[in-house]
Amino acid sequence: MRSADFNFASGKMVYLANDFKHLDDLYVADLNGKNERKLTNLNAGVMETASVRRGRAVHLQERGRLGR
Repeated sequence: MRSADFNFASGKMVYLANDFKHLDDLYVADLNGKNERKLTNLNAGVMETASVRRGRAVHLQERGRLGR
């Protein structure tokens, strides 16, 4: 969640949210986080045509002082 705005009189907040599989969309929810509702689906077409690959884990080993 980022770029949030709060309206205390109405008890609502709006914000942008994303995750690793979805780009930003606009949401509205109560100030306590309940009754969340997605307002936009702006990037659905982009993600359908994008080639997104999963990353892989890389394990590093420490080799003593200063990497030697």
